[in-house]
Amino acid sequence: MACLEVRWRSMKGMRNLVAHEYHAVDYSIIWQALAAELPAEAERVRDILRELDGE
Repeated sequence: MACLEVRWRSMKGMRNLVAHEYHAVDYSIIWQALAAELPAEAERVRDILRELDGE
């Protein structure tokens, strides 16, 4: 199932790091990760939504 392909746990962990450990975050690394990984993750989420919508 496509849902397992989305790295939900990693995304939650990143959110928690930025929200709670913001003083220790290198935002250039965060930006690079987002620029490199977010488009693929977003497409996986769109695939799930299309699948749930019956397309």
